[in-house]
Amino acid sequence: MVSLKTIDTRGKGWSYDMRTHMDTLQSSKITVDGVPATKILDIRVQPGGMADASKLIEYGKQRNITVIIKEFGG
Repeated sequence: MVSLKTIDTRGKGWSYDMRTHMDTLQSSKITVDGVPATKILDIRVQPGGMADASKLIEYGKQRNITVIIKEFGG
């Protein structure tokens, strides 16, 4: 299961929002053919936002969620 989000790391509250979203993903009972689904959070950030967003990768690991971060635009 893939969740795609776009964030602007120059704004306020994005880190809290993404952590809350990951907590929700972790607690969801998503299955494929009765087997718990692999959960992936695919994030797009503005150019230059990778460094700020990268701290979400570890938060995701702690919750068994793969976090992918890429820049958009440019």
